[in-house]
Amino acid sequence: MITQASFLSQFHSKSSIIASMKFSFFLKTDYKNKDGKFPLYLNLYIHSQRKRIPVDIQLSKADWEPKKQVVKNPELQALNLIINEIKAQINKIEIHFRLTSQTLTVEKCAEMLKRPDLSVDFISFMDYELSLKSMETGTVKNHKVVLAKLKNYKSSILFSDINDQFILKYRKFLFYKKNNAEVTVDSNIKVIKHYIKIAKKRGFIINIDVEDIKIKQHKSHRTNLSIAEIEKMGRYYFSGFISESHKKTLGYFLFNCMTGQRIEDLLKMKREDLTEDFFNFWNKKSKKYQTPPPTPPPIKKTALTD
Repeated sequence: MITQASFLSQFHSKSSIIASMKFSFFLKTDYKNKDGKFPLYLNLYIHSQRKRIPVDIQLSKADWEPKKQVVKNPELQALNLIINEIKAQINKIEIHFRLTSQTLTVEKCAEMLKRPDLSVDFISFMDYELSLKSMETGTVKNHKVVLAKLKNYKSSILFSDINDQFILKYRKFLFYKKNNAEVTVDSNIKVIKHYIKIAKKRGFIINIDVEDIKIKQHKSHRTNLSIAEIEKMGRYYFSGFISESHKKTLGYFLFNCMTGQRIEDLLKMKREDLTEDFFNFWNKKSKKYQTPPPTPPPIKKTALTD
C-alpha cells in the first residue's frame, strides 16, 4: 500500500533530476501599451536557467498585487483563473518529470506551456478513446491488452514523450522484457500508431511523423485442410462415439468450413436464421444482412473407416 509519506519520499528522492524549480509573475513595466497597461510575464527558474514567458494579460500597476501574485481588481477576477491554470500546469509538468526521472529544462517547460497538447497523457487519451470506440469484442480485448502493456511500461506518457526514441525503446521493452515475438511487437506498435493517428485528427501536435512508424508485414504460416480431412471430421461428427461437448464444437467448425463465416458472425447466429436451403446473417464488417450462396452438398453419414 502506498501511503502519502512513501509517495512524497519517492517524489522528493528524484529531486536530483530537477533542481529547485521556481516561478513567479511580474509586470514588465518597461513597456506600456496604448491603454497605459503593462504585459504580465511568467518568470521561470530551473537550475541556473531562467526564461521569461509572456502570459497574454495586460494590467495596470493598480490591478496587480505582486506579493500575493494575484489580480486585485474585482472586475478582473476572471484573469486569476488563467493565472491559476498556468500554476497548475507548471506543477503538473514538474510532477510528471520527477516521477518519470526525466530532466526538465526551462525551454522544455516553456514549450509545454505554449502547447498544452504536449502535456496531455497519451495513456489517458488512449484509454478514453477506447471507451468510445465501437469495435468487435476480440478487437477491444486486443487493444486493452496493448494498453495494459503500455501502462506496465510507464504509468504516464505525455504526447511530448512520443518520438522516434520512444517507439524504439518500447519495441525493445516488448521484445526483451515481455518476451514478445516480433509479430506481437509489431501488432502492439500498430495499435499505438492507430491511436496516434486519432490524436492527430483531433488536433494534437505530434512530435513524430506517423508514417515513420514502420510496421513490418509478417507472413502467416497457415495449413489448409484437405477435402478428405474435412469429410473425415464429418464422419466423426455423425459417429456414435463422439461426446456431446466435442460434437457441439465440431458442429460449429464444420458449419464454418462449409459457409466461410467469420467467427464473430457465426456466434451471433440463431436457429431461426436457418432454413432448409439458406440462412441470413448480420455481417458486422459490412453492417448489413447477407445471404450466402448455396452451401456444398452435405457430408454423408458414413462410418469412420480410417
